[in-house]
Amino acid sequence: MRAVVLFVLIAAMAVICCSNEPGPEHNASSERATVAVERPLAVDRAEPVSRVVLEIDRMAGTPELFVSQQIAGAEVSLAGIFREAGIQLEAVFDQDDIPRQDEVSLALLHRLMVENRRDDLDADAIHLYALVTTLDRDDDETLGIMFDFGDQDENDIPRESFAIFADAHEGLGLSVVEGMLLTAAHETGHCFNLHHADWEGTLFQRDSTIEGYSLADTVRWRLSSRSIDHLLNHDARMVFPGQNSLPFGVIAQAHLAEHSDWPKEQFQLLDAGGTTALTASISRSAVARQHRAPYREQPSSNVRAPLNLSLVGYKQAYQVGEPIDLTVELFNQSSSAVSVRPMLDPEYGFLNIGYRRQGQREWIPFQPIVRREARSTAPSTMAPNTALYGIARVFFGAGGWVFDQPGNYEVIADLSFDYERGRVHLQSEPIVLQLAAPASVEQRLAVQTLVPRDSQQSGREPGLYLLLQGGDHLDQGAAALRTLAETAPGTPQAAAANLAFARNALDPATIAGLSQTAPDRTDAAMIYLRQVNPEQVSPWALATVQDAVGDRLEKSGNMEAAAEYRDSAGRTQDRIRVRDVEGYKVQLQQRYNQRLERDGF
Repeated sequence: MRAVVLFVLIAAMAVICCSNEPGPEHNASSERATVAVERPLAVDRAEPVSRVVLEIDRMAGTPELFVSQQIAGAEVSLAGIFREAGIQLEAVFDQDDIPRQDEVSLALLHRLMVENRRDDLDADAIHLYALVTTLDRDDDETLGIMFDFGDQDENDIPRESFAIFADAHEGLGLSVVEGMLLTAAHETGHCFNLHHADWEGTLFQRDSTIEGYSLADTVRWRLSSRSIDHLLNHDARMVFPGQNSLPFGVIAQAHLAEHSDWPKEQFQLLDAGGTTALTASISRSAVARQHRAPYREQPSSNVRAPLNLSLVGYKQAYQVGEPIDLTVELFNQSSSAVSVRPMLDPEYGFLNIGYRRQGQREWIPFQPIVRREARSTAPSTMAPNTALYGIARVFFGAGGWVFDQPGNYEVIADLSFDYERGRVHLQSEPIVLQLAAPASVEQRLAVQTLVPRDSQQSGREPGLYLLLQGGDHLDQGAAALRTLAETAPGTPQAAAANLAFARNALDPATIAGLSQTAPDRTDAAMIYLRQVNPEQVSPWALATVQDAVGDRLEKSGNMEAAAEYRDSAGRTQDRIRVRDVEGYKVQLQQRYNQRLERDGF
């Protein structure tokens, strides 16, 4: 992400070195009595060899991130956790008055990170950026997010920024400050290309090291031995963010071999023999392309679950540059109730998506641009013959456009989760997506605007705007999409652009002052929606925007118009091809009710 500095501090900023001074410190021993904190491993190594500066900003009114705390009678600090891996971590506490928003869209979060991350810190240290904010608009149980744009990163530094959603920690029933410290450690690990499968302990969701999904009351406050080995011994481009570093999930065979066998994750494997293929003459993008490993077909699990995993497209034929949303269906085909955690989105890292052109042997793993942490997600009980649903937005990922050439593509999914009788790994049947070649002048113009042949990079901002459903700061992408909507209005790409404009009008990624509110643009959203052909766009995306318009109209007291948009959303949902249509609608209604409750209705 590009580092555009909008805020300049006049006074000199205090730099707090976590490895020498505790910085913001918090004593949690009086809050609860828990199990004894497991101290970091004793590792035979030299003094810290890598210096990392972690810049920390906060949205106004959010809790402070205490990077050093007393927990169960022992000192736990972010610096201490990573010191065992040869890293000297310094925290720089910068802004604490970024204008507050009650909830944050991905588009707004992206803008805040791009515009507030400084570029004038220690030039000799690796620079990470963290933002403490309120609540994720799309999933109020998300505790943290790491952005990674892989080969499409604007400043050529992948894995450099993450967010902590403070409000989500308040609903855990545990210490908020301890939970935020754990999320910071977990996301920092992701920035160093550590994965969930790097954990150690007895249970992934209880009594695991910080890479796992334990909560703050059961976590082992340290890195696993395999993570320490990765940070100390693996190629720096697969460890640290920096110029020419490799994206998240691109690993060497040596790292893969050390992974725990649970949870199952997909990676891009560089070189079966280690890191010998990494030479200075090979660009980062070329390495990722030339040595991308096949999507691994996972072995069967130790338990046969009564569930079926499937992918469903909203149509069969698409055009290059058209957003593709796949419905992920987990169906209980048994006669008994089943309890699972509903994280059916590749952004969580448990649902893996693979794709390949028809006729090719190897599957390519889809890498999303964000990694979400939702260790607080509660299990859902599925009655017999019911289903849980999620959405996989697979058209644009960390490497840019996924289906960038006409042809037939196969897409497959697999899912790992803990079942009451053991661990389960499911794999879907492949589905085929047809990407048609442009057959008209309008269609050729749409494809050339979004996925130009000369450069993937020039098509980055329009694709990112469509994926984030807006972003007032993505001015080049927005301009390209507006031109497209005007010059090729009959194309599905133009319909998708107008839908993104409508969503952005409802949740503009503009930053209002502390005492101001963003202007209401509901009327503009309604105008954009009238230009959308419902048959050309994802019914899930369309219904989401229609519901959001109804929400805004209801808040303004226009109940009649709100009801009309709710009815439109219901009709749109009827187009979704799933087995449990009513169950799907119930889940959407539950999400809407949660939003109303958050907004005080």
